[in-house]
Amino acid sequence: MITLADGTVVVDTGKSANNNYATFAAKAVNENHNSRVAIMLAQTHECGLGVETKYSSTDKSNEKYVAIRLGAYLDSAGTARLSMK
Repeated sequence: MITLADGTVVVDTGKSANNNYATFAAKAVNENHNSRVAIMLAQTHECGLGVETKYSSTDKSNEKYVAIRLGAYLDSAGTARLSMK
């Protein structure tokens, strides 16, 4: 997943049918992710990394997330986040 700095999802490889410019422009690829723990940590920590483990009610399993800030501390272009089951 790639988000803008405000949490708008640009691309979500888990939702391939919605990954197009029109859906991105409408901010409809996925819900805003600015409050997701790994993304928030990547944006607010100087090192630019965030991690999170949580239970997915969709998949009924624990998922691990690693996020990295894209750009400078407090002036980034967004965040890249990977998930692992």
